[in-house]
Amino acid sequence: MTLRFNLVLRPSPCEIERFRDAVRELTAGGGAREAAERAAAERVFLVGRASA
Repeated sequence: MTLRFNLVLRPSPCEIERFRDAVRELTAGGGAREAAERAAAERVFLVGRASA
């Protein structure tokens, strides 16, 4: 399965803050920054998933 990201080209300040909050939350438990950013992007910006 592949993930298809439909990212907002110009995210709103609210979306950016939600992304940053999610990254902080995910790294607070000792998680890796890169993995936290990916998970946060999926949580905040992922519009749909498509399987290939």
